[in-house]
Amino acid sequence: MKKLYFLATAALMAGSAMADDLVYESIGTGSFQDGLIECICGVTSEAWAIDVQQCTTDENLYRIENPYAAEACPFDWDAIGIAFDQARAAEYDYWYIDCTNTTAVTWSTFYPGLSIADTGYEIGVFYDNRYAAYECSTFADGIIKAVPYSLYTWWSDADWGYFNTIVYLPGVEPETWNYVYQAKYTDGFWSLYTETEPQSWMVNVYESSLTPGLLRVENPYLAATCPLDFGDVVVGPSGDTFWEIDATDPDAIWQTNIYFSTGVEILSGYPVFFYQEIKATQEAKVITWAAEALGAWYMYSNSSYTYLNETVLELDATEGISCIATESQEAPVYYNLQGIRMDNATAPGIYIKKQGNASSKVLVK
Repeated sequence: MKKLYFLATAALMAGSAMADDLVYESIGTGSFQDGLIECICGVTSEAWAIDVQQCTTDENLYRIENPYAAEACPFDWDAIGIAFDQARAAEYDYWYIDCTNTTAVTWSTFYPGLSIADTGYEIGVFYDNRYAAYECSTFADGIIKAVPYSLYTWWSDADWGYFNTIVYLPGVEPETWNYVYQAKYTDGFWSLYTETEPQSWMVNVYESSLTPGLLRVENPYLAATCPLDFGDVVVGPSGDTFWEIDATDPDAIWQTNIYFSTGVEILSGYPVFFYQEIKATQEAKVITWAAEALGAWYMYSNSSYTYLNETVLELDATEGISCIATESQEAPVYYNLQGIRMDNATAPGIYIKKQGNASSKVLVK
Protein backbone atom coordinates (compact mmCIF):
# COMPACT_ATOMS: atom_id res chain seq x y z
CA MET A 1 0.00 0.00 0.00
CA LYS A 2 2.84 2.39 0.77
CA LYS A 3 4.26 2.20 -2.73
CA LEU A 4 0.87 2.51 -4.41
CA TYR A 5 0.13 5.62 -2.38
CA PHE A 6 3.36 7.27 -3.43
CA LEU A 7 2.80 6.41 -7.08
CA ALA A 8 -0.69 7.85 -6.98
CA THR A 9 0.64 11.05 -5.46
CA ALA A 10 3.33 11.31 -8.14
CA ALA A 11 0.85 10.75 -10.95
CA LEU A 12 -1.22 13.70 -9.75
CA MET A 13 1.82 15.95 -9.95
CA ALA A 14 2.80 15.24 -13.56
CA GLY A 15 1.11 18.57 -14.18
CA SER A 16 0.42 20.96 -17.00
CA ALA A 17 4.04 21.07 -18.17
CA MET A 18 3.48 17.89 -20.21
CA ALA A 19 0.34 19.02 -22.06
CA ASP A 20 0.39 17.83 -25.66
CA ASP A 21 -0.31 21.26 -27.15
CA LEU A 22 2.68 22.98 -25.52
CA VAL A 23 5.74 23.89 -27.57
CA TYR A 24 9.23 24.07 -26.09
CA GLU A 25 12.35 25.70 -27.47
CA SER A 26 15.94 25.30 -26.35
CA ILE A 27 17.31 28.21 -24.33
CA GLY A 28 20.84 26.81 -24.26
CA THR A 29 23.08 24.48 -22.32
CA GLY A 30 22.59 24.28 -18.57
CA SER A 31 23.93 21.92 -15.96
CA PHE A 32 22.47 19.02 -14.01
CA GLN A 33 23.55 17.89 -10.54
CA ASP A 34 22.66 14.29 -9.78
CA GLY A 35 21.32 12.95 -6.51
CA LEU A 36 19.58 9.83 -7.82
CA ILE A 37 22.67 7.69 -8.40
CA GLU A 38 24.23 8.98 -5.20
CA CYS A 39 21.11 7.87 -3.31
CA ILE A 40 21.13 4.36 -4.79
CA CYS A 41 24.82 3.60 -5.27
CA GLY A 42 26.63 6.10 -3.06
CA VAL A 43 28.53 7.39 -6.11
CA THR A 44 28.90 11.15 -6.54
CA SER A 45 29.79 13.27 -9.55
CA GLU A 46 30.21 16.86 -10.63
CA ALA A 47 27.37 18.57 -12.51
CA TRP A 48 27.27 17.92 -16.27
CA ALA A 49 25.92 19.70 -19.35
CA ILE A 50 22.32 19.22 -20.50
CA ASP A 51 19.98 20.96 -22.94
CA VAL A 52 17.35 23.12 -21.22
CA GLN A 53 14.11 24.07 -22.96
CA GLN A 54 11.39 26.58 -22.05
CA CYS A 55 7.74 26.67 -23.03
CA THR A 56 7.02 29.28 -25.70
CA THR A 57 3.69 30.26 -24.16
CA ASP A 58 4.45 29.94 -20.44
CA GLU A 59 7.86 31.02 -19.19
CA ASN A 60 7.38 29.08 -15.94
CA LEU A 61 7.42 25.70 -17.67
CA TYR A 62 10.70 23.97 -18.45
CA ARG A 63 11.92 20.62 -19.61
CA ILE A 64 15.41 19.16 -19.65
CA GLU A 65 16.81 16.41 -21.81
CA ASN A 66 17.07 13.06 -20.06
CA PRO A 67 20.26 13.78 -18.08
CA TYR A 68 21.21 10.11 -17.77
CA ALA A 69 21.06 9.68 -21.54
CA ALA A 70 22.94 12.93 -22.21
CA GLU A 71 26.29 12.68 -23.94
CA ALA A 72 28.02 14.40 -21.02
CA CYS A 73 26.65 12.01 -18.36
CA PRO A 74 29.77 10.88 -16.45
CA PHE A 75 28.67 7.54 -15.01
CA ASP A 76 30.12 4.19 -15.98
CA TRP A 77 26.93 2.15 -15.61
CA ASP A 78 28.58 -1.28 -15.65
CA ALA A 79 31.04 -0.25 -12.95
CA ILE A 80 28.30 0.78 -10.51
CA GLY A 81 25.90 -2.10 -11.17
CA ILE A 82 23.33 -0.15 -13.20
CA ALA A 83 21.89 -1.24 -16.55
CA PHE A 84 21.06 1.47 -19.11
CA ASP A 85 18.31 0.86 -21.69
CA GLN A 86 18.53 3.35 -24.56
CA ALA A 87 15.10 2.44 -25.92
CA ARG A 88 13.43 2.97 -22.54
CA ALA A 89 15.33 6.24 -22.06
CA ALA A 90 13.99 7.45 -25.43
CA GLU A 91 10.44 7.07 -24.11
CA TYR A 92 11.29 9.65 -21.46
CA ASP A 93 13.55 11.89 -23.51
CA TYR A 94 12.53 14.93 -21.42
CA TRP A 95 11.92 15.60 -17.76
CA TYR A 96 9.27 18.29 -17.22
CA ILE A 97 9.41 20.91 -14.46
CA ASP A 98 6.69 23.39 -13.52
CA CYS A 99 8.12 26.46 -11.77
CA THR A 100 4.86 28.42 -11.54
CA ASN A 101 5.09 28.31 -7.76
CA THR A 102 8.73 29.14 -7.08
CA THR A 103 8.64 27.67 -3.57
CA ALA A 104 6.78 24.50 -4.56
CA VAL A 105 8.17 23.48 -7.94
CA THR A 106 6.65 20.27 -9.33
CA TRP A 107 8.36 17.57 -11.40
CA SER A 108 6.89 15.01 -13.78
CA THR A 109 7.14 11.28 -13.15
CA PHE A 110 10.32 10.17 -14.89
CA TYR A 111 11.87 6.85 -15.94
CA PRO A 112 15.43 7.55 -17.09
CA GLY A 113 16.05 4.13 -18.66
CA LEU A 114 17.98 2.76 -15.68
CA SER A 115 17.57 -0.47 -13.74
CA ILE A 116 19.47 -2.46 -11.14
CA ALA A 117 21.74 -4.76 -13.14
CA ASP A 118 21.51 -7.85 -10.94
CA THR A 119 17.72 -7.72 -10.36
CA GLY A 120 16.36 -5.92 -13.42
CA TYR A 121 14.32 -3.61 -11.16
CA GLU A 122 13.51 -0.40 -13.06
CA ILE A 123 14.41 2.88 -11.39
CA GLY A 124 11.73 5.55 -11.45
CA VAL A 125 11.66 9.10 -10.09
CA PHE A 126 8.53 10.52 -8.46
CA TYR A 127 7.44 13.83 -6.94
CA ASP A 128 5.96 13.92 -3.44
CA ASN A 129 3.70 16.93 -2.87
CA ARG A 130 3.03 16.28 0.81
CA TYR A 131 5.93 18.48 1.94
CA ALA A 132 5.39 21.32 -0.56
CA ALA A 133 4.79 23.81 2.23
CA TYR A 134 8.33 23.20 3.49
CA GLU A 135 9.85 24.60 0.28
CA CYS A 136 11.58 21.35 -0.64
CA SER A 137 11.56 22.21 -4.34
CA THR A 138 12.38 25.79 -5.32
CA PHE A 139 13.29 28.07 -8.22
CA ALA A 140 15.41 31.17 -7.68
CA ASP A 141 18.26 32.95 -9.46
CA GLY A 142 18.22 30.48 -12.34
CA ILE A 143 18.53 27.42 -10.07
CA ILE A 144 15.82 24.75 -9.82
CA LYS A 145 16.54 22.77 -6.67
CA ALA A 146 14.83 19.74 -5.15
CA VAL A 147 15.89 18.59 -1.70
CA PRO A 148 14.39 15.90 0.51
CA TYR A 149 11.47 15.51 0.73
CA SER A 150 10.50 16.33 -2.81
CA LEU A 151 11.85 13.70 -5.23
CA TYR A 152 12.12 10.03 -4.33
CA THR A 153 12.97 6.76 -6.04
CA TRP A 154 12.56 3.00 -5.68
CA TRP A 155 15.25 0.44 -6.52
CA SER A 156 13.47 -2.66 -5.17
CA ASP A 157 10.04 -3.43 -3.76
CA ALA A 158 11.44 -2.60 -0.32
CA ASP A 159 14.15 0.01 -0.96
CA TRP A 160 13.42 3.64 -1.64
CA GLY A 161 14.76 7.04 -0.70
CA TYR A 162 14.54 10.80 -1.18
CA PHE A 163 17.36 12.64 -2.89
CA ASN A 164 18.69 16.04 -4.00
CA THR A 165 18.63 17.22 -7.61
CA ILE A 166 19.64 20.60 -9.06
CA VAL A 167 19.11 22.08 -12.52
CA TYR A 168 21.14 25.16 -13.41
CA LEU A 169 19.69 27.23 -16.24
CA PRO A 170 22.08 28.40 -19.00
CA GLY A 171 24.53 31.00 -17.75
CA VAL A 172 24.34 29.93 -14.09
CA GLU A 173 27.49 28.57 -12.48
CA PRO A 174 26.97 25.10 -10.97
CA GLU A 175 27.43 24.79 -7.23
CA THR A 176 30.40 22.78 -6.03
CA TRP A 177 31.22 21.63 -2.52
CA ASN A 178 34.77 22.32 -1.44
CA TYR A 179 36.48 20.63 1.47
CA VAL A 180 37.26 23.26 4.11
CA TYR A 181 38.24 21.48 7.34
CA GLN A 182 37.44 18.76 9.82
CA ALA A 183 34.97 19.28 12.64
CA LYS A 184 34.60 17.52 15.97
CA TYR A 185 31.13 16.06 16.34
CA THR A 186 29.75 15.32 19.80
CA ASP A 187 26.84 12.90 19.67
CA GLY A 188 23.55 13.55 21.42
CA PHE A 189 21.63 10.65 19.91
CA TRP A 190 23.34 7.30 20.42
CA SER A 191 24.41 8.21 23.93
CA LEU A 192 20.77 8.98 24.75
CA TYR A 193 19.54 5.74 23.21
CA THR A 194 22.15 3.58 24.93
CA GLU A 195 22.30 5.64 28.16
CA THR A 196 26.07 6.01 27.85
CA GLU A 197 28.45 8.95 27.95
CA PRO A 198 28.46 11.00 24.71
CA GLN A 199 31.42 10.45 22.43
CA SER A 200 33.14 12.77 19.97
CA TRP A 201 34.87 12.14 16.67
CA MET A 202 36.12 13.96 13.60
CA VAL A 203 34.09 14.43 10.39
CA ASN A 204 34.82 16.20 7.11
CA VAL A 205 33.10 19.49 6.29
CA TYR A 206 32.46 20.97 2.85
CA GLU A 207 31.24 24.47 1.93
CA SER A 208 29.13 25.64 -1.00
CA SER A 209 30.97 27.57 -3.70
CA LEU A 210 27.89 29.77 -4.16
CA THR A 211 26.76 30.33 -0.56
CA PRO A 212 29.44 30.90 2.09
CA GLY A 213 28.29 29.34 5.35
CA LEU A 214 26.20 26.65 3.68
CA LEU A 215 27.87 23.45 4.87
CA ARG A 216 27.74 19.77 4.14
CA VAL A 217 28.92 17.68 7.05
CA GLU A 218 29.92 14.08 6.44
CA ASN A 219 27.25 11.84 7.98
CA PRO A 220 28.81 11.29 11.41
CA TYR A 221 27.26 7.85 11.86
CA LEU A 222 28.59 6.56 8.53
CA ALA A 223 32.04 8.12 8.87
CA ALA A 224 35.00 5.76 9.10
CA THR A 225 36.05 7.65 12.22
CA CYS A 226 32.81 6.88 14.07
CA PRO A 227 33.76 5.08 17.31
CA LEU A 228 30.27 3.92 18.32
CA ASP A 229 29.60 0.24 18.89
CA PHE A 230 26.34 -0.38 17.04
CA GLY A 231 26.31 -4.09 17.85
CA ASP A 232 23.78 -5.88 15.64
CA VAL A 233 22.13 -2.64 14.49
CA VAL A 234 22.27 -2.25 10.71
CA VAL A 235 23.92 1.01 9.71
CA GLY A 236 24.30 2.43 6.24
CA PRO A 237 21.84 1.50 3.49
CA SER A 238 19.32 4.24 4.23
CA GLY A 239 21.69 6.94 5.45
CA ASP A 240 22.18 10.33 3.85
CA THR A 241 25.72 10.94 2.65
CA PHE A 242 25.79 14.45 4.10
CA TRP A 243 24.07 16.47 6.78
CA GLU A 244 23.48 19.85 5.15
CA ILE A 245 23.50 22.80 7.56
CA ASP A 246 22.80 26.46 6.84
CA ALA A 247 25.22 28.39 9.06
CA THR A 248 25.03 31.66 7.11
CA ASP A 249 23.39 33.29 10.14
CA PRO A 250 25.29 32.33 13.31
CA ASP A 251 22.26 33.20 15.42
CA ALA A 252 19.84 30.94 13.56
CA ILE A 253 21.38 27.73 12.23
CA TRP A 254 19.18 25.09 10.65
CA GLN A 255 19.57 21.80 8.84
CA THR A 256 18.33 22.47 5.32
CA ASN A 257 16.63 19.09 4.80
CA ILE A 258 13.42 18.50 6.74
CA TYR A 259 14.76 15.19 7.98
CA PHE A 260 18.34 13.96 8.06
CA SER A 261 18.65 10.17 7.78
CA THR A 262 21.38 8.88 10.07
CA GLY A 263 21.23 5.42 8.51
CA VAL A 264 20.99 3.85 11.99
CA GLU A 265 18.11 1.37 11.92
CA ILE A 266 17.15 0.65 15.53
CA LEU A 267 13.39 0.11 15.34
CA SER A 268 12.00 -2.67 13.13
CA GLY A 269 14.63 -1.96 10.49
CA TYR A 270 13.58 1.67 9.94
CA PRO A 271 16.19 4.43 9.86
CA VAL A 272 16.36 7.16 12.47
CA PHE A 273 15.81 10.68 11.12
CA PHE A 274 16.85 13.92 12.79
CA TYR A 275 14.51 16.89 12.59
CA GLN A 276 15.10 20.35 14.02
CA GLU A 277 12.62 22.29 16.13
CA ILE A 278 14.80 24.98 17.73
CA LYS A 279 17.58 26.94 16.03
CA ALA A 280 21.18 26.17 16.81
CA THR A 281 23.68 28.90 17.56
CA GLN A 282 27.32 29.39 16.70
CA GLU A 283 29.96 30.97 18.89
CA ALA A 284 33.70 30.84 18.24
CA LYS A 285 33.17 28.27 15.46
CA VAL A 286 31.20 25.95 17.71
CA ILE A 287 27.64 25.08 16.60
CA THR A 288 25.49 23.93 19.50
CA TRP A 289 22.06 22.33 19.39
CA ALA A 290 20.79 22.58 22.93
CA ALA A 291 18.97 19.65 24.48
CA GLU A 292 15.61 19.16 22.72
CA ALA A 293 16.59 21.37 19.75
CA LEU A 294 16.95 18.22 17.66
CA GLY A 295 14.51 15.35 17.60
CA ALA A 296 14.97 11.79 16.43
CA TRP A 297 12.07 10.22 14.57
CA TYR A 298 11.84 6.46 14.04
CA MET A 299 10.45 6.18 10.51
CA TYR A 300 6.79 5.18 9.96
CA SER A 301 5.86 5.40 13.63
CA ASN A 302 4.45 8.79 14.62
CA SER A 303 4.61 7.85 18.29
CA SER A 304 8.25 6.80 18.12
CA TYR A 305 10.35 9.90 18.59
CA THR A 306 12.52 11.49 21.20
CA TYR A 307 14.44 14.71 21.75
CA LEU A 308 18.21 14.54 21.59
CA ASN A 309 20.67 15.57 24.24
CA GLU A 310 22.95 18.48 23.48
CA THR A 311 24.66 17.97 20.13
CA VAL A 312 27.79 19.92 19.20
CA LEU A 313 29.75 20.49 15.99
CA GLU A 314 33.10 22.17 16.59
CA LEU A 315 34.14 23.61 13.23
CA ASP A 316 37.74 23.72 12.05
CA ALA A 317 38.87 21.54 14.93
CA THR A 318 42.65 21.50 15.09
CA GLU A 319 43.23 19.12 17.97
CA GLY A 320 42.87 15.38 17.55
CA ILE A 321 40.77 13.35 19.97
CA SER A 322 41.51 9.99 21.45
CA CYS A 323 38.35 8.24 20.28
CA ILE A 324 39.00 8.51 16.54
CA ALA A 325 38.51 5.05 15.14
CA THR A 326 41.38 3.14 13.59
CA GLU A 327 41.13 0.39 11.05
CA SER A 328 39.61 -2.63 12.75
CA GLN A 329 41.27 -6.01 12.74
CA GLU A 330 37.88 -7.71 12.92
CA ALA A 331 36.66 -9.72 9.95
CA PRO A 332 34.28 -7.63 7.79
CA VAL A 333 30.56 -8.43 7.73
CA TYR A 334 28.51 -7.76 4.60
CA TYR A 335 24.84 -6.82 4.14
CA ASN A 336 22.86 -6.34 0.97
CA LEU A 337 20.94 -3.10 0.37
CA GLN A 338 17.91 -4.64 2.06
CA GLY A 339 19.94 -4.94 5.28
CA ILE A 340 20.15 -8.75 5.10
CA ARG A 341 23.43 -10.22 6.26
CA MET A 342 25.26 -12.11 3.52
CA ASP A 343 27.53 -15.13 3.95
CA ASN A 344 29.87 -13.54 1.42
CA ALA A 345 29.98 -10.66 -1.05
CA THR A 346 31.21 -12.39 -4.17
CA ALA A 347 28.20 -11.92 -6.46
CA PRO A 348 28.20 -8.66 -8.46
CA GLY A 349 26.29 -5.87 -6.74
CA ILE A 350 26.45 -3.20 -4.05
CA TYR A 351 26.93 -4.22 -0.42
CA ILE A 352 27.27 -2.58 2.98
CA LYS A 353 30.58 -3.54 4.58
CA LYS A 354 30.77 -3.32 8.36
CA GLN A 355 34.15 -3.80 9.97
CA GLY A 356 34.44 -2.96 13.61
CA ASN A 357 32.72 0.38 14.10
CA ALA A 358 33.05 1.52 10.47
CA SER A 359 30.49 1.04 7.71
CA SER A 360 30.90 1.68 3.98
CA LYS A 361 29.38 0.79 0.62
CA VAL A 362 31.36 -1.53 -1.64
CA LEU A 363 30.84 -2.50 -5.26
CA VAL A 364 31.55 -6.04 -6.42
CA LYS A 365 31.89 -6.38 -10.21
